[in-house]
Amino acid sequence: MQLIFFIVIITHSYAGSKLWSLLDQ
Repeated sequence: MQLIFFIVIITHSYAGSKLWSLLDQ
């Protein structure tokens, strides 16, 4: 259960940084 939560956090922060880098351009 904790592993799934951890994966969700990682993917969200990865997607978030991708999105911000796209917006920065």
